This record gives sequence, structure tokens and C-alpha cells, in this order.
Amino acid sequence: MVLAERADAGWSAWLDGRQLSPTTSGWAQAFTLPSAGGEIEIRYTTVWEPWLSILQAVVIGLTVLLAIPMPARRPKAGLLKEQNSLRKEYSSV
Repeated sequence: MVLAERADAGWSAWLDGRQLSPTTSGWAQAFTLPSAGGEIEIRYTTVWEPWLSILQAVVIGLTVLLAIPMPARRPKAGLLKEQNSLRKEYSSV
């Protein structure tokens, strides 16, 4: 069986749960099939796949954390008392 994809070590093919041996046909990826038929599954995996999955999970997690609303900070009660005393001083002048 010849795929219309360039030959690469990331390609794998499985026939009824058994891995097929990879070969090449010129530039194309190929696999040797037995004479009996069955259900075939073709996969392509890269070295970066686990790292990209981790990066994606981190980005989604950060997005969720940043989407959580934070309560507004209220000024301390001591500051309000000082502001009121200043208002009283200026109003008497």
C-alpha cells in the first residue's frame, strides 16, 4: 500500500491490531500488506506531539484562571476616617 505522503518515520499502519512493516516507494510512504484483508488504521505521530498537548493544556488552564473575576479592592476604613476629618477641617475654614 502506497500513501500519497512523503516517507517519514512518524507514519505507522496497523492491520487488525498488528503493526505493518514500513517501506518506501520512491519519495512516498508505503507499507507491506499481507494477502489477507482486514481493517487498516494509519497513524502519524511526531516527536512534538506530547509537548504540544502539554502546551495546549497550560494555555487553556491559564485562560480559565484569567477568566475568573477578581473582587474589587475596597479602601481600608482608616483611610475613609482620615478623608472625613480633612473634609471637616476644610469646611470650617
